[in-house]
Amino acid sequence: MSTKQDRKPSKDTKPSIAPTTTSTPPTEAMTALSLTENLPPTTSSVANPFPEKSLAPKARQRGDPTTLYPKILKLSDFIYTVRKHLLPLSSIHLTGSVKLHGTHADIVFQPTSNTIRCQSRNKFSLVPGNEDNFGFAAFVAALEQRKLVDLRDRILERYKKLNPDTKVEGEVVLAGEWCGTGIQKKVALNEIPRFFAIISINVNDTFLPDWEYSDICNEDIRIFHIGKAGFFEHEVKLNDLDASDKEIKHLTDEVEKECPISKLFGVSGLGEGIVWKARDHCGDPKFWFKSKGDILAVSHSNKLPASAVDKENRDRIENFAKAIVSEVRLEQGWDLLPPPRKNERGVGTFLKWVADDCLVEEKREMETLGISKADLSPAISRIAKPWFRKRVEARNRGLVRI
Repeated sequence: MSTKQDRKPSKDTKPSIAPTTTSTPPTEAMTALSLTENLPPTTSSVANPFPEKSLAPKARQRGDPTTLYPKILKLSDFIYTVRKHLLPLSSIHLTGSVKLHGTHADIVFQPTSNTIRCQSRNKFSLVPGNEDNFGFAAFVAALEQRKLVDLRDRILERYKKLNPDTKVEGEVVLAGEWCGTGIQKKVALNEIPRFFAIISINVNDTFLPDWEYSDICNEDIRIFHIGKAGFFEHEVKLNDLDASDKEIKHLTDEVEKECPISKLFGVSGLGEGIVWKARDHCGDPKFWFKSKGDILAVSHSNKLPASAVDKENRDRIENFAKAIVSEVRLEQGWDLLPPPRKNERGVGTFLKWVADDCLVEEKREMETLGISKADLSPAISRIAKPWFRKRVEARNRGLVRI
């Protein structure tokens, strides 16, 4: 059974993680949010406003553990992983949160000092200017440091109550999505002034249960928690995957029709999907997966007719490549390129990212269809390369954003 829950953990006791099976009405957290109140600046006239000791950029050193956010795969990958690692389980409980269509960004704290670092999914250190990600580092640099450090301290206070015998030794990561005006197209979030939504918290190199920390945020400085829109619950029966697939798609389609987060801001419109985590294994990203609506899906391989990818079909590799190299995926690759590479010199970097993204996300489907990396990669390039060149030309003519 699938339900949507609004969770508000106690600040003094460990919240129950027993799965619930009935819906609850919205709490006071579901009230409409101001679109403009206390909005800090997202740009800065100072080339690098990070104070030298308190908010310093950092280069990753060889051997350093990475805090970059993991790539979240699809339901088919999740089922494969569960069967490989968790059998003989017959069912597994999922908790889901709204997936936001923005750009990934993190705030990384040292546990015992006030040093703060910003990073993106692919970049270990962000600074305002050309080394930023849609102005995220500038946004963080403009905030009062004490208010940021207070978020870390509240997290550590909660963590120590829930884990009294565990010492905090690593960085504290507020992993999130930087959303709002001008970051992505089509979605309702584009109508909202920019904000940062915490989607995961990592302490001691382990991701924490989202529902236990969903009240930790500071809305006055435009830092929210994804749990403000509630959580979804679903029990996957491994002997009836079709029923789970149908229910997950139904819930995802509802989010696509109306984004629950943008609705809190009084804006109605398109959402992206849901991120699901195995409730009893939520600290391990290999037990996560995403479900996305058709409009913003990066791949449509699940919609290919069997005849299009039949092993006797000589065009099956081209058909498969056309299904997975979507406009959404190409846009993502373009957005990840730094401005100096958004020209013909960047074509190799762009093609590599698109190919790698496809090969990782479509691995299970490729195995099922008997399609090799060597065969698929050229087909991906035949689609992505002309798209890139048209985009560069349009950029040079001032027809698209950088």
